[in-house]
Amino acid sequence: MLISAILAVGIAAGATGAPQPADQTLTQVRRFTAIGSYRDAQRLLEQLGKQTTLTALQRAAVDQQLAAVYSQTGAADLALTYADRADHEARSVGAFDLLARIEGVRGIVWLYRGRSAETLNHLNQSLAWAQKSRDRDLITTAYTRLAVAHQDLGDSTRALDMLNRSLEVNPHPPDAARVQYLTRRGLVEAELHEAGSAKANIRQALDITRRIGDRRSEAQVLIDLARTCERFDPDWTQAIAFAAQAVVISSEIQVPVLEIAARNQLGTLLRQTGHLAEARANLERAVALITGFNEHRDEPYVLKNLGQVLSRLGFREEGEAMLRRAASRADANNLTRIRWIARFELAQMHVLNDPSAADREFQEALAILEEQQTNVLLEGFRAGALDETLAEFDPYDHYIRFLLDRGDSSRAFHVAERQRARAFLDTLNMTRDTLAREVPVKFSNAERQILERIKSAQAILRTDTIDDGSRAELVARVGVYENELTQLRLRLAVERPALAHARYPKLWQVSELQSKLLASDESLLSLYLGANRSVAWIVAPDRLSTITLPPAKDVETFVRAALEELRNPLARDRASLVALSRALSVDRIVKTAQGKRLIVVPHGILYDVPFEALLDDSGRPLVERFAVSYAPSASSLAFLRSAPSRGPAQVSLLGVANPVVAGARLTGKRQVDLTHINLLEPVPHSGDEVRAIAALFGRSARILEGPRATRTELRTAGMEQSRILHFATHGLIDENRPERSGLVLTADPPRDDGLLQMRDIYSLRLNADLVTLSACETALGRHVTGEGIIGLTRAFFYAGAHTVVASLWDVDDAAASRLMQRFYENLHSGQPIDFALQRAKLDFIRAGGPTASPFYWASFVATGNARAAIEVPPASPVPRIAIAAIALLIAGMLSWKAAARRRRGVRKAAASCRTP
Repeated sequence: MLISAILAVGIAAGATGAPQPADQTLTQVRRFTAIGSYRDAQRLLEQLGKQTTLTALQRAAVDQQLAAVYSQTGAADLALTYADRADHEARSVGAFDLLARIEGVRGIVWLYRGRSAETLNHLNQSLAWAQKSRDRDLITTAYTRLAVAHQDLGDSTRALDMLNRSLEVNPHPPDAARVQYLTRRGLVEAELHEAGSAKANIRQALDITRRIGDRRSEAQVLIDLARTCERFDPDWTQAIAFAAQAVVISSEIQVPVLEIAARNQLGTLLRQTGHLAEARANLERAVALITGFNEHRDEPYVLKNLGQVLSRLGFREEGEAMLRRAASRADANNLTRIRWIARFELAQMHVLNDPSAADREFQEALAILEEQQTNVLLEGFRAGALDETLAEFDPYDHYIRFLLDRGDSSRAFHVAERQRARAFLDTLNMTRDTLAREVPVKFSNAERQILERIKSAQAILRTDTIDDGSRAELVARVGVYENELTQLRLRLAVERPALAHARYPKLWQVSELQSKLLASDESLLSLYLGANRSVAWIVAPDRLSTITLPPAKDVETFVRAALEELRNPLARDRASLVALSRALSVDRIVKTAQGKRLIVVPHGILYDVPFEALLDDSGRPLVERFAVSYAPSASSLAFLRSAPSRGPAQVSLLGVANPVVAGARLTGKRQVDLTHINLLEPVPHSGDEVRAIAALFGRSARILEGPRATRTELRTAGMEQSRILHFATHGLIDENRPERSGLVLTADPPRDDGLLQMRDIYSLRLNADLVTLSACETALGRHVTGEGIIGLTRAFFYAGAHTVVASLWDVDDAAASRLMQRFYENLHSGQPIDFALQRAKLDFIRAGGPTASPFYWASFVATGNARAAIEVPPASPVPRIAIAAIALLIAGMLSWKAAARRRRGVRKAAASCRTP
């Protein structure tokens, strides 16, 4: 866990008139330390220290450098002694640069001893002195060292901010500092599960160390490269080779703290590949070095790994003792990762022989893990830190399995809710208000400027006047601006930690859900995909039922095959849909669930599944039995249902349709990306759709269509005061960069890109009971373990919506228009959202013909408080019979167009999300 940031980079050159031999010796010392030859540097410094002709500044430089060398060779007490001497001498001559280096040495000594509070105190002092010295290299090094310390504490947000600051100070640091930056950046990216950039940065650092001959840094980078390969590569042969090379180098240059880290990494890899005897030998050697040199930074990690090895070798008591020592050491230094992993390992050890102890250890592990709060300032950005952690260990999965084996289904359900809690933040409206009040004006202005640059670049991408090369450059520029925005928000998260975090919602017990949340006519279906087995809980008002399902990988295979069928308008075979329905025990769900409503809480890939289309054993789809709606978790549903009632709405419905686009057909692509957004086609049926819907709401409805469907018109038309928002347009979904996902509007270059993206939606303050995204794939997003799904639906919830209706795949334009019209007719008649959508879908099924296929009706799903009915004002003075006549006329036109379309054959526009 070390990096070459620990090296003291350079020393003062000496005052004018200083003896030349001393300067030459100090230059040679710098050369030795730069390549990790600390023993040679120590020998020269000890000889130089005996000279009586040194100036006070040179004496301070010698003592500081001796302190740095001793800190690397295991003589920590000597290092602190010489640091104290150097401090006194440097203060006497006002040498700020030396004082920065001296505090850096002290910080590193305490870092190696595993004392986080002392480490941060000295490293912050080092930064303060470096800033006074105005030495860019020193400031860069100070920031990088702070990144090391913060990442040790599990604070990747602050670590990344420190690295960003270091690069701001010196975008082109010397090689040694560049190695420090690249290595640490790679490790932070590995924590955030960004495999490609993590490995690329660390490999680049390795190349630099070998080019400049820095063996110490080479060994450290090899350790970090081994860790990265362990995390991301299926074949660990190379990772073991990297760790073994690091052991050899660190032993040869006699840097004990580095050898401890190298042997720990090698032992970890050998343990995981089943070479337990070799793993034990390396880890016990690391323990001996820790004891001999009083270097405790890696001790919790070494003890944890050794405990695991001893347990697997059959030395259960010794293994447990090691794990408890690891937990104790980690507690003392607040090392979150080791704290919960050690307890997780202890829980697994006790599962069979001491269930009560196992239960206690599982609970402690989860409590520690959940201390890592969700960062609302970085919502949608790099949520992968927890995702990767849970994908690697997932104590929730093990604990749920443990509780189910003991017959405690209710508590197992509650643990699944704990994991889902990260999918929905507590008191969202209050959090947004707090952010709006307390974010500094300077930050808001800087954020606005970056967003304007992003919008301007994306506006040019909407035109057809630039070539492919320029288009690629613009997309790259957008990426640069997005990184600047992320860095700005990281800075705010660090400087205003109270703003960065939000609490979990109240987690409801099963008994509370039954007595306070569920009505007599509804049941809740909560699913959890586990590594060895999955589970479905059916919570009805009077009972809890549990159904065991296949393991996650098997379910994922069934889902992918079924989605191929569902998303194909020409598919006639339903074999894969039947197989998925049986795997999910749909027939048992039908027989167990009570009432006419079914609320589904998905998990993992099941977010992509329209449960309405699943079939019971008689071949009937669930939509014929239940009004199906969805929720991120039972607790989030409770939050949405308990939200205060809305005040009077200025606008009953605001509809946005058929934005101005002018793209050519891009054959073969399922959806358009940001680079090719100029290729989108018009969606003419969306205009008919919105006009027909608006006619139901009369004068209180507003329509933005074609040239008027712009961001500016949205603001002036009362978007934030509308009871219903209906977007009939294209959807832009980017699962790799969720913040780019959005809805396509009419562009107004060069300032307005015509995109309402996630980053824009998060800043809205909506008064909407319903947001309908009548576009393609708007219900999709990035699946994140422990976070749910990050996408447009979640963004609109954060903005204040109570229910969101969105789509799971590319929708047919004419069919979507007809479905939406039926849906809103039902809403206007007073039906709740879930019943209104169910009956619109049943109309498609009962009408028969090609559009009875689930492709045409199953895509749209309602998430949130879908049992609510929406109060709407009287339509208008126009007689209802006239409205009905208009609606029938439009429906007839759409049916005629759809029939003509079928005669030509169903065509799918690859550049278009809503298929025209």
